[in-house]
Amino acid sequence: MTMIGLCSICSRPAAGTCPLCGRLVCTSCSDPVTRVCNACAGKR
Repeated sequence: MTMIGLCSICSRPAAGTCPLCGRLVCTSCSDPVTRVCNACAGKR
């Protein structure tokens, strides 16, 4: 796994970016299927 930065929500190593807002997010702070971050998922 290549570290790309820190999660914008919890500061753990990020695993990718949210497709809606572009935030760096870890696997704990994003949906595993849609990869949408918890912050955006709460707005839906």
